[in-house]
Amino acid sequence: MAKLAPEQGGESDRISSLPDPLLHHVLSFLPIKEAIATSLILSKRWTRLWLAMPALDIHDTGFATLDSFIQFVDAVLFLSHPKPINMFRLKCQIFQVPPIRTNLWVNFLINCKVEHLELCFADLNS
Repeated sequence: MAKLAPEQGGESDRISSLPDPLLHHVLSFLPIKEAIATSLILSKRWTRLWLAMPALDIHDTGFATLDSFIQFVDAVLFLSHPKPINMFRLKCQIFQVPPIRTNLWVNFLINCKVEHLELCFADLNS
C-alpha cells in the first residue's frame, strides 16, 4: 500500500487529506458532542472542522446541568456563525429547556435558512 507524504505536522493519514465536505458528512452521523470530541483528538486539521458542520445533531444526554447544556447549544450555534446549517436536530430527554431559549435557537436557525429542523422534547412532567 502506498504511503502519503507526511504533512507539515508530521501526519500521514489518508482521512485528513479528504475534502472538508466529505469529512463533514462523516461527522454528521455522530451527535455533535461526539463529533466535536472526535475532531479535537484526531489531528490539527480537524480541530476547527466541526465549526463548519452543516448538520447538527444535539442531545442533552451527558450534561450535568441544564445550564451546561444551554451553554453548549449556544456555543455550537453562535460561535460558528455565519455558516449554512442544512439540518438541525435537538433531542431533549433529560432537561426541560425554557421556551424562550428554544425560540431563540429556532429563530436563529430560521435566519440561517435551515432546511431540516427536528425538535424532540420528552414529557418531563409525566
